[in-house]
Amino acid sequence: MNKITKMFIALIGACSIVLDILTPLVVAIVIRSVFYLSPTVSSGILIIGGLGTLFRGIKSGGWLKNE
Repeated sequence: MNKITKMFIALIGACSIVLDILTPLVVAIVIRSVFYLSPTVSSGILIIGGLGTLFRGIKSGGWLKNE
């Protein structure tokens, strides 16, 4: 494989990781915008989405080992 192919594959992998990490937050934002919710419930959903994103970031960063 030449360098350009390796760079392209690395770029695709990085995009995949970013989308995988941000999925819970995007789902929370979509739920918040589609449904009319009270401010408390809306904030709770965003917090849960943010925590899900944080967990996936930590998991993909390698800090959590699958043993």
